[in-house]
Amino acid sequence: MGTAMSFAQFANVGILGGSTVTGWDSDTDMVTTDGVTYTLNNVVITVPPANGGVKFRQDDAWTINWGSDAWPTGTGTQGGANIPAVNGTYNVMFNRLTGEYMFMDPTAGVNSYEAVAFKVYPNPTQNVWNFSAANSVINNLQIVDVSGKVIFSAANSTTVDATSFASGVYFARVTSANAVQTIRVIKN
Repeated sequence: MGTAMSFAQFANVGILGGSTVTGWDSDTDMVTTDGVTYTLNNVVITVPPANGGVKFRQDDAWTINWGSDAWPTGTGTQGGANIPAVNGTYNVMFNRLTGEYMFMDPTAGVNSYEAVAFKVYPNPTQNVWNFSAANSVINNLQIVDVSGKVIFSAANSTTVDATSFASGVYFARVTSANAVQTIRVIKN
């Protein structure tokens, strides 16, 4: 993975809520290298007696926001419920296209979601994408189109036959035991 790009190049996504340090008034910006997967490490969650929970939102405005009633992982929907929270410190991952999110305890053996380097080749392709993960096993692989629709999903797969896909840009969501990454892939 490269270094994080400036938010001027991608949509700004942040986390906020009654259970965060900044409350409902101010977003804590997340970091992205691809404009799809956003991460933030060491987020402190403190659940107050009332008005708790968290949400993700784009560009510090309520016009585009994601919420859900699931913790610690789930898929947020536009304008969804506040995500219930549990006291602790978490590394957070959010996918802007699919709404999928994950809050993970950084002391559970992984210090960052960027700990595993996933690769795809050839990219672009006309036929097959091959995926690999350095020192890790790929547990799940999804291909998502630009509208956010999952068009391929397989457990324990490292190849995707793209011959039946229309030419264009897709996103591969690759999951291992300790990392999740979204990779932009192209079908010629």
